[in-house]
Order: sequence, then C-alpha cells, then structure tokens
Amino acid sequence: MIRVIALTLVTAGVGCSSPANAPAPTTAPIVATTDDAGVLAVPIDPIDAAFDAAPLIACGPDTRVVPAPWPARGAECASADGTRDGPFLRFHPDGTIATRGARAGGRLDGAYEERDRAGRIRRAGAYRAGVLDGTWRQLTADGRELGGFTITAGTGVERHWHDDGTLAAEIDWKDGVRDGRAQAWDSRGNRVLDEHWRADVRDGPRQAGLRSQLQIDETWKDGVVTGARNVWRKGRIIVEEHLDARGRLDGVWRSFRNSGKKREDGAYRGGRRDGAWAWYDAGGIKERGGSYIDGKRDGEWGRWTGRVMTWRASYQAGVVDGELVQWDWRGRELGRDTFVAGDGVERTFHLGGAVASETTLVGGKPHGAHVERFLRGRVATRGAFAKGKRHGTWQMFWPGGGLKVDARYDHGKVDGAYRRLRDSGDVALEATYVAGRREGGYVEFHTAGVRALAGTYKDDVRDGAWQSWDAGGVLRLEATYRAGLLDGPWVERHPDGSVAVSGAHKDGHRVGVWRVYALDGTLTESVDHGDAVPRSVTGQATTPGGTRR
Repeated sequence: MIRVIALTLVTAGVGCSSPANAPAPTTAPIVATTDDAGVLAVPIDPIDAAFDAAPLIACGPDTRVVPAPWPARGAECASADGTRDGPFLRFHPDGTIATRGARAGGRLDGAYEERDRAGRIRRAGAYRAGVLDGTWRQLTADGRELGGFTITAGTGVERHWHDDGTLAAEIDWKDGVRDGRAQAWDSRGNRVLDEHWRADVRDGPRQAGLRSQLQIDETWKDGVVTGARNVWRKGRIIVEEHLDARGRLDGVWRSFRNSGKKREDGAYRGGRRDGAWAWYDAGGIKERGGSYIDGKRDGEWGRWTGRVMTWRASYQAGVVDGELVQWDWRGRELGRDTFVAGDGVERTFHLGGAVASETTLVGGKPHGAHVERFLRGRVATRGAFAKGKRHGTWQMFWPGGGLKVDARYDHGKVDGAYRRLRDSGDVALEATYVAGRREGGYVEFHTAGVRALAGTYKDDVRDGAWQSWDAGGVLRLEATYRAGLLDGPWVERHPDGSVAVSGAHKDGHRVGVWRVYALDGTLTESVDHGDAVPRSVTGQATTPGGTRR
C-alpha cells in the first residue's frame, strides 16, 4: 500500500490574500511516498522559484500540522499524542526554507536537506529510522560539490567541510551511534577537537580548543572524566587538576595567571577541598590561606594585603570558633570579635575604621539582624537572616537617608510587594513576588510618577496586555503576551500618539498583515507574514517570510 503526502511550493502574488485570488503553483508538487514498511522516500530537486513563497504541508491520516517548537520557525506533522510523524519544514528568519525532511514515529526518516537563504541546497542526504543512511553531499553556494560520504544503516564516517573545501569535521559512527574518533578543524586547518567514543559514550583522550587561545586536555573512561586534566590559555597552563574514577576532583589542584604566576594552590579528596590552600596576588604574594578538612575550613585562616596581615580567624569543622581580628593595610587594628562554635556578631570595617556591617551568626551561618552602614554611619541596608537566607523585611537606603528598596523575603526568596525608589523619593518600580517569582501587576515609572511600563506576570513570565509610555506620558507601545511569548495584537505609536506600526504575533512569531504608517497617517508599507503554521489548504497561499506589498 502506498500513502502519498504532498509538499507543495507555491508563490504568493502581490495583494493575493483569498483562496479565490491565489495564483497557481509555480512548481510541481514534491511528492513523498510511503511504502508498506513506513519508509519515506522524497525525491528532492533544486528549485529555482523565488523563495518569498509559502511551503504548505499536507499531513497524512491521523496527523495534523503543528508549529515547530519555539523559537524555531517552521511546521511539522504530529499525531494526537504529540509524536512527530510526516514531513517537516524549518525557515530562515526571512521565511525562506532552511531545512526540510520527514519523520516516522518521531525519528528522522527519509530525504533531508539544508538550504541557504537564496534557496540553494547546501547539504543533502537521508535518514532511515533515525540514523544516517545513504550518500550525503555538501555543496557550495554556486553548486560545486565540497565533498560527500556514504553511511550504511548508521555505520561509516560522517564528514563536513568549510566553504573553501577544507575538512571541518569527521565523526565515526557504528549502528547509529558515535563509535571511534571524532575530530574538528577550523578554517585554517587547526584541529580544535579530537576525542574518542565507544557506543555513544566518551572513552579515551580528548583535546578541545587551541592552546594558543583556550584548550582542555583530559581523559574519559566510560563517559566520566578521570585522571589529569589541564586547561591552557594563550600557550600557558592556567589550571592543573586530577579527577578520580567517579569524575570527582581528587589530588593536587593549581591555577595560574596569564603571567604564569600561581593564583591558587591546594588539593581535593573525593570532590572536597582537603589540606592546605593558598591564594596569591598578581605579584605572587600570598593574600589568603588556611586549611580544609573534608571540605570545611579548619584551623587558623588569614588574609594579607601585600605582606601585612589584615584578617585572622580560627575555624572548627567549618564554623568560626574563637577570636576574629581585623587590621587595616598598615597593620592598625580595627576590631576584635569573639565567637563560640559559630555564635556571635561578625563585623566588617571601612578603611578609616568605621563599622561597615554587623551580622549575627548562629552556628557559623547568618541568623538574625543584619545592618550595613555608609562611611558616616548612616544605615545603607537593614534586614534579617534565617539559617543563612534573607527572611522578613529588607530595606536599602540612599546616602541621604531616603528609602531605595523595600522588599520582603521568605527564607531567601522575594515574597510579597517589592518597591524600588529614586533618591528623590519617586517610585521607580512596583511589583509582586510569590516564592521568588513575579506574579501579578508590574509597573515601572519615569520621574514624577509618570508610568513607563505596565503589564502582568504569571509564573515569572509576561502574560496578557503590556504597555509602555514615553517620559511625557504618551502611550508608545501595546503588546500582548501568552506564557512569555508575544501572542496577540502589537501596536507602536508615534510621539503624537498616532499609530506607527500595527500587526500581530502568534507563539512568538509575526503573523498576518503588518502595516507601517507615516506621521500623517499615510500607509507606507504593508507586509504579510502569513500564518504561524502554514495551512495545507489547496490553493491557499501563506507567506511565512513576509511578502511585501
């Protein structure tokens, strides 16, 4: 039994918007035949027709045309349960065909081609049951063949070429999965990837990038990075590390600056920092250091500016325990704080010695009052923590004392009304949050309370009508969203409030007729973007690329 699916390419004429006025197809239909085994065979030939045309997809029994997943522009056939089955198309931003092929049972199956914006085939071949199968060709813009390869039932070597004919990539396949070596080269012939696969799992040495720019050298075993791994930048090693059989950092770990001088020096054990660690400034002088046990700070830690100690504290099992002392860069003591098993008040200081912040710690974590101050002592931020997370009302202030931000947190997430104000006292933004996500009305303001932007959020994405105004209060833009995507009317306005552009979106794409108007109201341009999904109605043309008229 042979089932026929037609993909017809038609060219829309100027001003033709109804089925009765639609022109006849300028090319013969491309017919896809399906044999009893369900294998789709599509004979595709180059098409010289203009590509401001609209491809129409005719789906088979029990399937219908659906839009391609956003943000792709295109259409495909799908069954009621969402399985992709039948022909599909993808478009370039200007509406010309970028890719076309077919699927069977959700897997690529049949002829496949990629085209440039001028409609010329650049890559063509075929799939069978989701794997490469048959002869593939890659072409230049002027139709010259760059190269080809043959894969049988997913077994063979896949190749890609740069436009100048040099090899760009080479991948070994076996039974539809990567198996063997995979390599890639830049247009100058430099190898930028060399890796090994076994049954679609990385296994063996791998190099990615260029040492003169950025390169990673590593080894994989059964899909896990293991052993030594080095990162190079501009010809120098910037990271040296070692990983165990489970892919966890284990052993010596070092990083270096571009100058070659050491930046960090330490070690890991089972994925956690362990033993002595030190950090160095650009001159190679130690600026921070201490020890870890099983990933937690333990023992004495210090910080230095130049060779002068500016901070010292003792830790036990990851929490500060004992005396914490701070000095300025000249060695003058700024303050001492005492902690018992992580309980106490931690302070920081401005350079002149004034207190910059005070944070209550319980068990080594912020828990309780927190305040930050400007140099002259005025409060800059006030709030509270609960087990290391912001909780309750938090406020920020301008240096002059005016409120800057007013928000409420629920265990680290903004929850409730949120306001941001200018130093003049004018409200700049008002919003509502639920568990850290924007929900409900949202408004931004110009100075003097003039609205700048207004709309609604639903589950932290725009939803419904949105509007924006200029500083003079003139409405300049109206848009509609659905679940974060533009979906509905769109109107742009001139400074005098008259319409400048009108149109509509569907699922994030322009659809239908878009019109552009001059200040005097004269229509200056009209572009028909067609439907979001090309309609498979005989003789009815749609123009995804935008037919200008």
